[in-house]
Amino acid sequence: MFLTTDNVVHYLVARGLLDTEAIVGGAISVVEVSRRNRNFRVEVDGSAGFFVKQVPALFTETTGSIHREAFCYDLGSSDPSFASLRPYIAPLLDYDPRQHTLTVKVLHGAENLNAFHSRVQRFPEDIAEAQGRALGAVHHGQIGSLNGASSRVFPRIAPWVLTIAQTAESVFTNMGPSTRELVDLLRRNPILVQGLYVLSTRWRQETLIHGDIKWDNFILLKSDGQESPALRMVDWELADIGDSAWDVGCAFASYIQHWLATLGADGSSEDISTLILKAPHRVESIWPAIRSLWHAYSQKRGFQLDEAGREMRAAANFAAARLVLTAFEMSIRMPNVTRTSAVALQLATAMMAAPDIAVRDILGLTQAEKPN
Repeated sequence: MFLTTDNVVHYLVARGLLDTEAIVGGAISVVEVSRRNRNFRVEVDGSAGFFVKQVPALFTETTGSIHREAFCYDLGSSDPSFASLRPYIAPLLDYDPRQHTLTVKVLHGAENLNAFHSRVQRFPEDIAEAQGRALGAVHHGQIGSLNGASSRVFPRIAPWVLTIAQTAESVFTNMGPSTRELVDLLRRNPILVQGLYVLSTRWRQETLIHGDIKWDNFILLKSDGQESPALRMVDWELADIGDSAWDVGCAFASYIQHWLATLGADGSSEDISTLILKAPHRVESIWPAIRSLWHAYSQKRGFQLDEAGREMRAAANFAAARLVLTAFEMSIRMPNVTRTSAVALQLATAMMAAPDIAVRDILGLTQAEKPN
């Protein structure tokens, strides 16, 4: 069944999630919010709601990814070894493997962190701290509890961006002009080629990771008088058994990307200090949030001082790798590499060339910081 705005409500009725009285007597809103999948937001009487996701059935990788996502929701709700994950997952209402569709509950008044930060135009420390706690909870689960069948749900592979210099033609089978230009730029950059390769060789299969950490995938719930923000994590399609520092680096990169958009650079080779001087907005504006995120995360993980330093540096390197991935995302279907993509590569190069300086001058962290 191919879901559309015309039939998704009837699908929810058929799955037992909506009754016919709600259709007849209630005001129902259906909005298609599709990106790479078919996504629908269905609200009844402006309150109760459903987020319905259907992936293309033509490709094994997409049908496998939605099965993985459903498995993660179930893992957090039913496996005692992953009980720490439970407060941070959206309520799964239904998984339909035959139609490659899952449905989660939509909480009225919630918004993703991308929309939130765009609305408030600042980086609240309590929101960053909540992200750190959420990531710490994800990485706290005991993967040893997974039996053979459940363990095979996860492919245990590193993100494609770490090997893109060697595998671009197989990753991008229909490479457009901007992607080809970006691949060529990357391959002519020995710092990035070597830096990404080293990260791929050091990739650890140690914890459950979300795999696609970005502000779009953190949902901020309506406060209702709570002292601290309540977050839920969604879109677990890229979840895996992998390197926890990747998730943290991607969280750092979410802040860096907003600052990066203000840089006055032109894609030429410059060091971090020059990039910072050219920025019309001070990089220090993101530091308090990044520090709050890191301290909450490292405290949740229980890092000792030396371990915290190693993990901080690893996360900074993965943040640079995430900027490379961002460069590709921003140039897809464009006739040429965008200016922001070129600057993302430029900043990633500077961070990989001098990771200790990147930790200090881009993230505002110090290697000696111990969790509170």
